[in-house]
Amino acid sequence: MSDHAVTQWEVILPEKIDIILSGESVSLRLLKSSDANEIYLTWLNDADVTKGLDTISKPYTMEMLSAYVNAAIADKL
Repeated sequence: MSDHAVTQWEVILPEKIDIILSGESVSLRLLKSSDANEIYLTWLNDADVTKGLDTISKPYTMEMLSAYVNAAIADKL
């Protein structure tokens, strides 16, 4: 048994594994640098899509999106 207790809210992931959780209507996986793309950027800049989300209301650039995605990957968010 490990010295580290794992709660229901915590998952310990080995490095370099692409985890995919799939259901009937959604699939989840770890964020990748390639996710910073035009589709994500268009979604992020669409006021109807992001209405009610805690985002700064300004146009995002690809540079801003790439920085966010890379920071999230580094922090394992």
